[in-house]
This record gives sequence, structure tokens and C-alpha cells, in this order.
Amino acid sequence: MNDITGEKPWVLLVEDEHLVRMMGVLMFSDAGFHVMEARSADEGWEFLCGGGPAHLLFTDIHVPGLLNGLALANLVYRRWPHIPILVVSGRASPDSQQLLSFGVQF
Repeated sequence: MNDITGEKPWVLLVEDEHLVRMMGVLMFSDAGFHVMEARSADEGWEFLCGGGPAHLLFTDIHVPGLLNGLALANLVYRRWPHIPILVVSGRASPDSQQLLSFGVQF
């Protein structure tokens, strides 16, 4: 998958569990993405606000910090609505109304 410039697209992968994050890095790298890793939603938000590239946000709901994954997804959607967002959880499905209010995929 390439963007319009012919360069690899970037995914921001937000996951606090090391092994799950490493699996995500391998998966996205194999799919042709550059991967920026963040261990918390706060770290991911700082990366994006600092001008870091992202063509996709992939975030776990349950991550440490002031923001959780849904809060990060909501902020990203409002500031950069062109960035597709995938939200995941190994625990439970969030309320569908929470997701539909800002157009993310779970």
C-alpha cells in the first residue's frame, strides 16, 4: 500500500503491551507501512501534535496515561478527520454509540 507520493504510508500504533505491539509492528511492516510505536495514548498524541506523519491510527482502548485509546481516537478524528482510525481491545467491545459519534472502526 503506497500513498500518492509512492512512499510507504505511516501507521501510528498505540499499544502498551510489548508483545502485542511487536506483533503489530511486524504485521504493519509486512503490509508495507512505516510504523511509529507509542506505549500510551498520551505519547501518540504528542507524536501527532509534533507533526509526526500518520496515514492510519491503530490504537488499543485500554492504554495507560491521561488519555485512553477512545479519547485519542476522538481527538484525532476531530483534528485530522482524514486519518482512518482502527480501535481494538482484548477486553470488551466499547459502546457502539461512542464509536459511531466519531466514525472509527472497531
